[in-house]
Amino acid sequence: MLGNPVRYTDPDGHSPLAFLIVLAGATTARLGSEYAISRVGWMDRARRDQLGGGLVTDVADVIEREAAAHSVDPVSVGAVLRHESAAVERRALTIWPTSQPGVLANLAEGLQSCLPESWSTVSLHFGDMASLGPGQMQLRRARELEELGYVTPRNGDFERRAALLGRETSVEYVAGMLQYLSDQLSTVQGFSALSLEQQQRLVLTAYNLGWTDYFYAEMTQQRFEYWLQKGGYDRTTLDEYLRWSSGQ
Repeated sequence: MLGNPVRYTDPDGHSPLAFLIVLAGATTARLGSEYAISRVGWMDRARRDQLGGGLVTDVADVIEREAAAHSVDPVSVGAVLRHESAAVERRALTIWPTSQPGVLANLAEGLQSCLPESWSTVSLHFGDMASLGPGQMQLRRARELEELGYVTPRNGDFERRAALLGRETSVEYVAGMLQYLSDQLSTVQGFSALSLEQQQRLVLTAYNLGWTDYFYAEMTQQRFEYWLQKGGYDRTTLDEYLRWSSGQ
């Protein structure tokens, strides 16, 4: 083989290179398939209903407990989990399209968070900027929430990654983040005068955008109506969750 029958032998018939090529091909095919599905509204909703909705149903008791502990609406927690746990990149890393993201998705995201943050691009983030687990939360954000006392402190990033990737432990981080955002928005003049639903929608928008200087400036200028009309994330999370939970 290749001019050297001694060096290039495969006595057991199992070539690791061939396996890696097949694995890479299968992963690419799954990613392409899920990306295509994500571009078709009703198909993407069906996938999130099945996978994200399945997770919310499985951890319903944990959602209620963590929502109560953090004084946030369990509907908001469930809405985030239904949407984020079925993120395209997570569901692409499953053997079957209908299977819940698990070991493969967690392994890929865990490794992604271990790589240098400097490798990050506009659409792909590494290191502390990588999004992890059912709540798709960045490692740096989780660390901040722990330092501020919103979630249980972990013993280092290894334990922190495991908590973010866990089906049940990730719920605490989602609830903690929603509580943190609600506390921040409550300091903005005029926010408390909004309806509870409007407040809920702005908190969800902040979950997606992050509590940045830009978003804070927008809120202090009381541009509530602009963000409520612009919407986007609150619709794909809250409205879709309400549709799913009502059985429609």
